Amino acid sequence: MDPRKVIVSGFVAGLVSFIAGLFLYLNPLVTAYYEDYGDWPGAKPMEFFGGMDNWLFLTGGGTVLLMIFTAMLYSYIDKAVKMKSVVKKGAFFGSLLWLSYTLPAVYHIWLMYTYPGILLLLELVLSFIGNVITGIVLAWLYERL
Repeated sequence: MDPRKVIVSGFVAGLVSFIAGLFLYLNPLVTAYYEDYGDWPGAKPMEFFGGMDNWLFLTGGGTVLLMIFTAMLYSYIDKAVKMKSVVKKGAFFGSLLWLSYTLPAVYHIWLMYTYPGILLLLELVLSFIGNVITGIVLAWLYERL
């Protein structure tokens, strides 16, 4: 594991993941669904975080930090995945992330809470897209460094 490759690729992939998430989750089609459930008892209002700016800072910072740890994981998986195409390898890794984290998390939310089904479906679809994009960016950067 090369720490420079892990930190740089994780940091940049984290920024890309954050920006992709903004496009995926804050577009008018998706926000309309979330606004419909804004008064749901389990939803935290933006005021809880001190406003949208603080929420974006917490989300962005958390995403970047998480992606640095994810890049560390990728550094170990990189050699084990025998795909020549960096795009395929990244898409595979992003799919693994989705399968190992998002799918079980959404399943447990469905089991334990009365969370709106449309929001669970949106989370499954949008996070899959985001994870694949992030996996490709991470793999591409890791390969290039």
